[in-house]
Amino acid sequence: MTAATIDQVSPTIDQDGEVDWRALLEQAMTMPGHLGDTYCRFHQYSLANQLLLWSQGVTEPCAPFKVWKALGRIPVKGGARFVRHPRPVYEKDAETGERVVKFVRFVLRRSTFPYSNTVGPEIEWPELPEWDAQRALAALDITQVPYAMIDGNCQGYSYQRNVSVSPTAKFALKTLFHEIGHVMLGHTSDSADGESACSRGVREFQAESVAYLLAHELELSEWAPEESRAYIQQWLGDEEVTDGHIRAVFTAVDKILRAGRTVTDTDVDEETGEPIAS
Repeated sequence: MTAATIDQVSPTIDQDGEVDWRALLEQAMTMPGHLGDTYCRFHQYSLANQLLLWSQGVTEPCAPFKVWKALGRIPVKGGARFVRHPRPVYEKDAETGERVVKFVRFVLRRSTFPYSNTVGPEIEWPELPEWDAQRALAALDITQVPYAMIDGNCQGYSYQRNVSVSPTAKFALKTLFHEIGHVMLGHTSDSADGESACSRGVREFQAESVAYLLAHELELSEWAPEESRAYIQQWLGDEEVTDGHIRAVFTAVDKILRAGRTVTDTDVDEETGEPIAS
């Protein structure tokens, strides 16, 4: 089977007519994937430039005019911020006569624009008929907080019981699934132990696996399965995944699904009018 046709394969269905999560996860770990440009659309500013931008009050993704234009956003005139640009100083080599770099000096130029100083379409959060993100966050006691990082290639992050999604995230809802997964798997807990106390590779594998299964289960259309597969496989590398790691993924997916399910008429007790626990 080729990579071009792989995403046209229907998720494995078990004998009860439900999506077989274990088979689907096996596909994510073994089928071909491709990362695309999701994690490389922005320039990675040096630590020195990040500190310089922070000193100017910037805590959001930044990019030059050309990058924002390519992403469909137009920078506001006068909204640029200073960053350091290298400017080599040359001299002629005494032996060869060739021009060589003597040293590099840095000059300040107002050449990068914070996200809030650009104009264009905002994130469109896909609506799912059977699942609501805000309902899930409230039920799981998770807070979505404003994104506060300069790195535009980072899609989101999580800490304690907080999650954040970048305003430039390519697949916002899938990213939210991923960050909620980190929280539910105990990766953001100060007292994580047992199966939660695992390597970074296993943690990223688990969180993206949660997102992968949720996206299939909820029939999310605005995402790229091949990118999730590549992300899972690259982070996992030679790491060993235990049955406990996989069970933790399934438990997290189940809790997130239940937390965000929309209450329907069939979910309500006819006598009391209260939702029926599933």
